[in-house]
Amino acid sequence: MSKEAPIKGLIPRLYKRTAMELGIFYWINGQRVAFPNSISIDLSLDGFYKFNELTEEDLPRKTAKQIYTRMNHELIESLKNG
Repeated sequence: MSKEAPIKGLIPRLYKRTAMELGIFYWINGQRVAFPNSISIDLSLDGFYKFNELTEEDLPRKTAKQIYTRMNHELIESLKNG
């Protein structure tokens, strides 16, 4: 029987996400870490949409913000409970 990778125990919910959800999360999170206190979620999403050639019809902004917020909360909770 194969042993579960330690990182999977730390952040199990992230492994169940789609590529789009992970892309949104890491794009926003990466920019907010690189430019602390100077980039908002909305500004970061502008770049994500432009880079990936997406429109509001492809992915509503409200949904993208909910995805990021939910995943960020899940990561924080996983790290607390780690």
